Amino acid sequence: MSESGSSDSFMFALGSEPSGDVVVSVVSSDVSEATVSASTLTFTPSNWDTPQTVTVTGVNDGLSDGDQVVDVTLSAAGFEPVVVGVVNADND
Repeated sequence: MSESGSSDSFMFALGSEPSGDVVVSVVSSDVSEATVSASTLTFTPSNWDTPQTVTVTGVNDGLSDGDQVVDVTLSAAGFEPVVVGVVNADND
């Protein structure tokens, strides 16, 4: 992705069937560099293994700061957090 507003995406699903609904929080470590398409993903016992898409979009910060690494963290109660590293290519 880049500061010109381009985006990239990845898929996420649970590794095991939950006993109830699981709400996964999706957070960008730096919203001045990258935003995420959804703040949460909800998985149920019937769709836990169906991947859901997270789109990450680059944000133009107007600074000549080089390419910036941003972590997208997915977390839910009872599960280990998953961190996906993305790079926002600088256009300044």
